Amino acid sequence: YHDPGCHTALLAPAILLAGLARFMLRASAVTDHAERLPSFVNSLSAEASPKHRMYLVQYIFHSQAGLYVFETKLTSGVLLKAFYILGMAVFGSVTTVMTGP
Repeated sequence: YHDPGCHTALLAPAILLAGLARFMLRASAVTDHAERLPSFVNSLSAEASPKHRMYLVQYIFHSQAGLYVFETKLTSGVLLKAFYILGMAVFGSVTTVMTGP
């Protein structure tokens, strides 16, 4: 028995999950930019002495700036691994449901 309303019931959660995934990817981009900031500051040729620039770069590097979720730094790599694991779990669940008992 196939219920045609099943597809419409799954549409709203799918749109919600797609929006959440987009939001999380943009949020992880903040951390990715913060990780590249010390290299950018170091490449600037400011009038400050190299020693002062080194202190600034070290300060930025050791501050570990970025977006944290449950005390875990949210980077694109971590997020893509989570998406992969979630995708495998959904695929396994759907395969089990489709093959039947």
